[in-house]
Amino acid sequence: MKKIVWLACMLGWQGMAATSYSGTDLISADGITIAAGTTTTVQVPIPVRGAIDGNDTGTLSLASDLFLDASCSFSNGIVLDGQGKTLHLFGNHTLPEAKTIEIASSLTIDGHNNTVYLNGAYFDIDGHSGTTLRLKNMTLVGLRKPSGGTSSLSFGGAGQKLILENVTIYLVDDYTFTGGALDIYGNVTLIGDYNFNYNAPHDLTIKTASTLQLGMHVIFNYNPTDKSPNHFKFTDLTSTLFMNGGSLYAPSSTGLKMVKGHLVVDHMSWLLQDWSSPLFGSGSGRIALGDGTNQSNNMAIDILPGAQLATNAAALNYGIVDAA
Repeated sequence: MKKIVWLACMLGWQGMAATSYSGTDLISADGITIAAGTTTTVQVPIPVRGAIDGNDTGTLSLASDLFLDASCSFSNGIVLDGQGKTLHLFGNHTLPEAKTIEIASSLTIDGHNNTVYLNGAYFDIDGHSGTTLRLKNMTLVGLRKPSGGTSSLSFGGAGQKLILENVTIYLVDDYTFTGGALDIYGNVTLIGDYNFNYNAPHDLTIKTASTLQLGMHVIFNYNPTDKSPNHFKFTDLTSTLFMNGGSLYAPSSTGLKMVKGHLVVDHMSWLLQDWSSPLFGSGSGRIALGDGTNQSNNMAIDILPGAQLATNAAALNYGIVDAA
């Protein structure tokens, strides 16, 4: 059953039509309740307060951007049919423990510089090919995918994408990114003494004027399932990988080629591989900076004062081409 809720006037909102809603769904200062297995479409011009209860399988479909007051929270699992709209968070939010937030179509979640606590909940991007989840302007606490456990953020099909824009992520365990593409906009930082395992056979792209920062002791493990060394993309020289005491690992069976971008190093940072004698550095599985032939593919490299870029069992190709 599909239900439609339009809220044009609540809590003193002036100049629009009166509130109306249908069925047993409730939208008010007490929040939104959606029966299991049903869909409620909302068009709400002012922040919603109270709890949003999707009863695990209820769908909230956005006919316009939705604004959540600082008092608003998800009290159960829910399906979010974003329809390309934005969910605005006007306060810190703790997701319901061990519940699934399914993304059924493209959605932006704008944290407005607040904190989202995953609390053991799971984002599942499970829409059609082309579905995108964009997380922006937030601190995300609790990302994990322990061995044998459920991922805090996963993909349900092909052709989907996660976009991170001005997001700080606190890892609370190792996390494995297994599907879909990943785009980096603005400043994105990984923090925590854990591994971020990039296993997706799709591109991670650092966009123009954007930075991916590996915080102290974070290990970014580049190991896509298709064994391609070419999935770590930089749009241009303003696309930056900032190793701020973090490490970058690429197995010798895969290697890693980085071109066009900017590598910045602070503190003691590491390039890691698993080469050993007598085959050390043989074959194509090295970490390459630039391609050695095309100046337009050069990497800019800045090692800040007092910083060190160290290697362990890593074979490097320094492919920076000098100007003619």
